[in-house]
Amino acid sequence: MRLSEARHPFFSLIFSAILGLTCLGMMPMSSAANQEGKACETSGICCPPQDAQTVTTQGSGEIKVFPDTFSLEVTIASDDASLEKARQTSTQKTTALRNALKALNLKSLQLQTMAFNLYPIYKATKGERLPKLLGYHVSNQLKVKAVGLSPEELADVASRVLAIASEHASATGSLSFYLANPRPSQLKALELASQNARDQAQAMATGAGARLGNVQMLSSGYSQPIPMNVQAAPRMKMMETDADAPPPPPVEVSESTISADVQARFELLKPLK
Repeated sequence: MRLSEARHPFFSLIFSAILGLTCLGMMPMSSAANQEGKACETSGICCPPQDAQTVTTQGSGEIKVFPDTFSLEVTIASDDASLEKARQTSTQKTTALRNALKALNLKSLQLQTMAFNLYPIYKATKGERLPKLLGYHVSNQLKVKAVGLSPEELADVASRVLAIASEHASATGSLSFYLANPRPSQLKALELASQNARDQAQAMATGAGARLGNVQMLSSGYSQPIPMNVQAAPRMKMMETDADAPPPPPVEVSESTISADVQARFELLKPLK
């Protein structure tokens, strides 16, 4: 990676320091303009003239976007004295959840297995050296996901999926919304930030009675990732016959913000006569 391509503001400061020292080493105060061109050709680092005036600005840009993806983690669990029955019950519950989701007829809907756990349940008994085996616990952690939906579709599908998961799963996690591919929005935020930096430099140059020249340095900070927009709190069924469990809350989809920051340095030129 070239120094001029450093993305973090820290690297921008390092680059500026190295560039300044390099220019001092390659460009003595008595150097002529043709020596500057030769140094640029041989080193790949083009230094401004020693008497050049510059202006440095920091620009910012942000863009509002709606998410197009949601995900929901659910857990299907079963406890039984018999290992075989515990596994069979867990499989039946998982199959019922899959069938209910397939009934929605949504091509963008995905169901992924995140983890499968199976372990014995013991109980320590006073006076006995070894704990007593009570049974077995089987759990299946799944992620329900849908990609490429409009905000209206996202809210509708997420509401129906949350209702199904609340009915069939032993526990439901947080319902999260995000953008599947944030890169185009990040680039747009960087473009706005760069333009903002140039606008500031132009205003400063005009106010100082000078003209704005070419950009000499441009570096970016990291674009902020889209925050996960959590809409539903985790919900756990305390018992299989928990008829008093509250219904899932209504789902609303809101905008997220992607932002970027840049640092720029421009040459200041004498005004035209």
